[in-house]
Amino acid sequence: NDHSHIRKTLYCIRHAQSEYNAAMRSISTWLSTDFWSNCFDPQIHDPLLSLHGKQQIIDTAKQWDRCSFISKFGIQLIVSSPLQRAIATMFGVIQNQTNIIEQNSIPILAHASLREWVDSLSDIGTPKSKLVQQYNSDNIDFSAIPSEIWWNVTENSEKCFEK
Repeated sequence: NDHSHIRKTLYCIRHAQSEYNAAMRSISTWLSTDFWSNCFDPQIHDPLLSLHGKQQIIDTAKQWDRCSFISKFGIQLIVSSPLQRAIATMFGVIQNQTNIIEQNSIPILAHASLREWVDSLSDIGTPKSKLVQQYNSDNIDFSAIPSEIWWNVTENSEKCFEK
């Protein structure tokens, strides 16, 4: 079958500022001896959003709501990284358009391929079973996460997480 005539547009949005991002911008982090002894890592596992990140979501949601983003742009699928900062960003920006999403049966999928390359504790995700439990009522499909431990950990990154 020739599908070359079918055109799809991909809209991407990066997660809002996380607690890790905020810590990395803080002078107190850089002055901490723990930070230096932890391979320049503030040691925040799968961080949630910072206060600034939550405000970024509010601002973005207002813009999306003004233009009815989901319906105007014909969104047919919503995909998010399984990292909690990405899920929180995704749900935050679509929160006022969930009726349209439900009416149009638009699937929401967490996909393990949309993850960070692991180089700090913040890039270590939450196990699949905990995500399923935490977001049980939010209609997010976790079937594209192949295993309980779905993030990549390299030999070099493991050295910094041994502590």
